[in-house]
Amino acid sequence: MGVQKRRVYCTCNFPDGLSTPVLNTKLCENNDPRVEPIHQRFCGTVCSTNTWRKRVWTSCSALCGPGFQRRQVTCQLVTKISTTTVSDYDCLSTLGGSKPSTIRCCLGKCKIVPGPWSACNISCGCGHQIRSLTCIHILAGSRKQTVDVTHCENDPTRDHDLPLSMQQCEKRCYFWKSQAGDECSQTTGSEFKDRDVLCMRQGCDGVNQLDKNDCRSALSLTATKNTTRENPTFVRRCDCQNLTYVSGEW
Repeated sequence: MGVQKRRVYCTCNFPDGLSTPVLNTKLCENNDPRVEPIHQRFCGTVCSTNTWRKRVWTSCSALCGPGFQRRQVTCQLVTKISTTTVSDYDCLSTLGGSKPSTIRCCLGKCKIVPGPWSACNISCGCGHQIRSLTCIHILAGSRKQTVDVTHCENDPTRDHDLPLSMQQCEKRCYFWKSQAGDECSQTTGSEFKDRDVLCMRQGCDGVNQLDKNDCRSALSLTATKNTTRENPTFVRRCDCQNLTYVSGEW
């Protein structure tokens, strides 16, 4: 609703029909019993305008990668006393142009964070170790949200391979391997019997024979009360004092 205004002033009327404004309005108040006319009044016509009301965009439909956002756009008839939703045609016809977009593209931001590796699953030889992968969705204001890792896996905008969640690990172990020795030089008495002792290492490349110094060095660092630091003896005493017959099957 609008407002109309007008000027109201006091005049002095002469007998010859002429009049002149009087600066002191008190004279009119004293000589004219009528109430001073109003200076303004409301218009009888309601003032209104059309406008597009645009609500906020929704969250991106994709947590990771390309998606879309939607919003509600309505035509509003606005007056000083009310706001009413009207047909889109009312805004199009009065405002011109086109209706503001109600959908747009967006890109969900994610990153994958690997956890620490577990211990190797074996104590000797070739095994494996695992770690967890966490997919982090980056929200507005640098806020973060943990989501299922498949969202990161299926992100078409990812420009690098996902970190490994399992890898091979190796626990090399060294040990002595004894071979059968020579026969005793006598059937009785206390002679010595020779034997060959090998240095062996087990790892992802299998079991391999090494130089004896490799075992001496490795076992001296990891020796316990049940581990032989030095290589076993190469000879042992023959004790052939108790002889007996052993019969096989017919």
